[in-house]
Amino acid sequence: VTNTVFLGNSAEGNYSGGGIHAQNSNLSLSQSTFQSNSAFNDGGGIYLYNSTTTISSSTFEGNAVTGISSSDGGAIANYAIYGTSALTIYNSTFSANIATLVMEAQFITLPLVEAQHIQQLQN
Repeated sequence: VTNTVFLGNSAEGNYSGGGIHAQNSNLSLSQSTFQSNSAFNDGGGIYLYNSTTTISSSTFEGNAVTGISSSDGGAIANYAIYGTSALTIYNSTFSANIATLVMEAQFITLPLVEAQHIQQLQN
């Protein structure tokens, strides 16, 4: 996915991944923007499950998870259960992403394979 804007999308009900929900996938994102997306459970911008993902030169701003219990990954939620989930991020900016309950996960949930030249502003 290149040069794409994900703006104001939502995963309502008991769902995850306001902008993208990827399971058992290989995903490559570049020069894309995730802004004002939301999910009830996890991954306001992106939810990844057992997936290999590379993100470069992208922006995550104002994404949120809104659930009332253990919702995390305001920008990105990355999970591996009975498999692997590899997330690599280069030259990207994260700003004002919100997770309702897990403060450590407002930015990105783990595992994170590699991150280079990341700018985190006011998360």
